Amino acid sequence: MCNIYTKYKMELNCEKKIYSQNGEDGITEKLLELIYDNYNHGYYVEFGVESGIECNTRILREKYNWNGLMMDGSYKNETINLQQEFITMKNILELFKKYYCPKHVNFLSVDIDFNDFYCLKEILKEYTCDIIVCEYNASHLPHEDKIVIYDPRGRWDTTNYFGMSLLSVTKLLNAHNYSLVYCESRGVNAFSSK
Repeated sequence: MCNIYTKYKMELNCEKKIYSQNGEDGITEKLLELIYDNYNHGYYVEFGVESGIECNTRILREKYNWNGLMMDGSYKNETINLQQEFITMKNILELFKKYYCPKHVNFLSVDIDFNDFYCLKEILKEYTCDIIVCEYNASHLPHEDKIVIYDPRGRWDTTNYFGMSLLSVTKLLNAHNYSLVYCESRGVNAFSSK
């Protein structure tokens, strides 16, 4: 079930899959329409993209001519600025600087399947965003505030022990003046904005 939480009048049927894993492409397009007067030429950062074929920012790059940075621990493709980096809480800010990310990122997508909360928390100390997409662990009930114990080598082991609950990511983002605006219907990604 999709949830609507803020001033944006999100349609329950706005989900659409073009390049994303689920319906994130349609949600992204709807948010662009609601937030920007002109949404061509923005900047994105996404990490945990694998090869970049199925990810949340491909639609921005291919349809709207945005530029940005993608990172993954196993893949590299210079033609789309996909850099092979193993991301941790300790190195995420260094990586943003290494690849010259602007201090304001229009679209940030976080999906590393384990330490997402800790990396996002570090990013929010120095960077601002218009739209943040973050994977959460939907196996936790809405009232549960749960986060994995930080492990710099942590990876998803196919169990339900990964990431953070929806409440945990919401509280983190609320502390930085972001509001939850949409959860896609499969319960994988939460969208937030200021």
